[in-house]
Order: sequence, then C-alpha cells, then structure tokens
Amino acid sequence: MDELILKTNQLLQNTNVNNAGLHALSIATFFHQQFLNVIHPFSDGNGRIARIFMNIILLKNGYPPIFIKEVNRQDYLKRFEISDNDMTPMLDFMGDRLVESLQEKSEFMKSQ
Repeated sequence: MDELILKTNQLLQNTNVNNAGLHALSIATFFHQQFLNVIHPFSDGNGRIARIFMNIILLKNGYPPIFIKEVNRQDYLKRFEISDNDMTPMLDFMGDRLVESLQEKSEFMKSQ
C-alpha cells in the first residue's frame, strides 16, 4: 500500500492533460486497478474504497466524481477482470463514465 501511495503521489505531481499517461484520469484508474487487482487489502468493501480514492484524485484535479450506475455494473466487473495486465479496458470504461459525469454537471449548471 505504501508503494502504491508513493507512486500515485509522484504521478500526481506531474499531471499533464496533454499526456495520456499523466492525465488525472489515468492516474486515478491506475490507483483503482492496483488497489483492486494487486493489493485487495480488505475482505469486503475494496471496490467502494477504490472508487472513493479514485474520485478524490479526480476531484483534487478539478474533475467531477465518477459514478458506476447499475446499468454499467456488469461492464465494470468484466473490465475489472481483464485489466490485470492491461489497464486500457478499465481506462476506456472510466473515460466514458467521466464524460457522462461531465455532461451531467454541464446540464445541471445550465439549469441553474
């Protein structure tokens, strides 16, 4: 866990919206994937904790939180299973969820 926190903090010091590997979403997804697929520290609640940390990373970098809706749950679980060695499927999934979140935020702001 210490190594993951250290590496995540190092990556966050160098975030860059023009570099996909250093984008806040990539770093948040990396943390999520490592926490769930590698460390898995608790007997229950790992997914919830991983998503909370992922959203903290996004919020601290100016992005809205990502929510996994019931309609997306099976896709989320499938991508979680195949993202052991390649983060791309989970990153694509999280990117789509971030776009949804940004659209919802934009719609809310327009209605105010």
